[in-house]
Amino acid sequence: MRICSKIEKAYWFYLDFYCTDPYLKLRKCSMGEFATHIFQHLSYLEKHVPQINALLQQWEWHKQNLPTFGAIILDEVKTKVLLVQNYGGNNNWGFPKGKIDYDEEPHECAIREVWEETGFDITNMIDPNDYIESTIKGKIVRLYVIWGVRTSTLFQPRTQQEIMNVDWFAIEDLPVSICDWTSFLKMGISGYKFSMVTPFVE
Repeated sequence: MRICSKIEKAYWFYLDFYCTDPYLKLRKCSMGEFATHIFQHLSYLEKHVPQINALLQQWEWHKQNLPTFGAIILDEVKTKVLLVQNYGGNNNWGFPKGKIDYDEEPHECAIREVWEETGFDITNMIDPNDYIESTIKGKIVRLYVIWGVRTSTLFQPRTQQEIMNVDWFAIEDLPVSICDWTSFLKMGISGYKFSMVTPFVE
C-alpha cells in the first residue's frame, strides 16, 4: 500500500508539472499505465506487473477507508469561511482536506492538504487540539479550526488538476442540509453543491 501511495503522488506530480510543460511534450496517461511503467523499471516490482490491476483496485478500496484531515479557515471576524471547488464530478464545494499519508500526523496532513489546495501555509496557525470531527459515510473527517485569515489573501492551488476555485463564503449563506434552500436563494447555488460542508454547518 505504501508503494501505491508513493506512485500515486508521483503520478499527480507528473500530470501537474511534466505534462503541462510545453517543452517536454509529454502525454497524459492513466494511473494504471503510469504505475505499469514504474513497476516495469524497478526489479523488485517487475514480477508484480501481471497483478497490477488487482493491486490498484486494492489500493483504491484502501483509500476509500482512510480518514481525511483539513481545515475550516475563517476570516478575521469569523463571518466567512474559505472553501475550495473540485474539478470533476459535480464540481462541489468543500473544505480544503485530503487523505492522510503513512507516517504523517493528522495535523500535518491538514497543513499539507491546505497548502496543496490553496497555497496557504497554516503551520503557525494550527492547534492540534482545536478541531471538529464528523463521520461521513463511515469515514472520519477531521477539520482543524483556523481563524484570523485576511479575505484579501491571494490563494493559489499548488496542484493543477484538482482544485478549480478557492473562494470565501458568508457562513450565514451556507445551507445546513442539502435540502436547505438558503444557498440557492442567496447565491443561486444548490445545497447539493455543499454536501461535504453541511455536516459542519449544523
